[in-house]
Amino acid sequence: MSRLIAHLATPVTDEDHAQGPLDAAVTLLQYGDYECPYTRTSRHSIHALQREYRDTLRFVFRHFPLAESSGDADFLRERRPPRQTV
Repeated sequence: MSRLIAHLATPVTDEDHAQGPLDAAVTLLQYGDYECPYTRTSRHSIHALQREYRDTLRFVFRHFPLAESSGDADFLRERRPPRQTV
């Protein structure tokens, strides 16, 4: 079986929230919003994977806020530049 190696546009660094061995065979990177119900629900699957692949899986989480689910959505909308009309 051939080995697939993917390279991220933004590599994992010490600034990322990571769990698992640094030399893990697999790094699972999740982009999610702390306030998103789907992100919260996914933690059950992530924890199951971490238990099953404890020695070979590194999990990395990157916060990627969604304006729709963010408590700051109104603030973000106010900061958005106005639409230009022609």
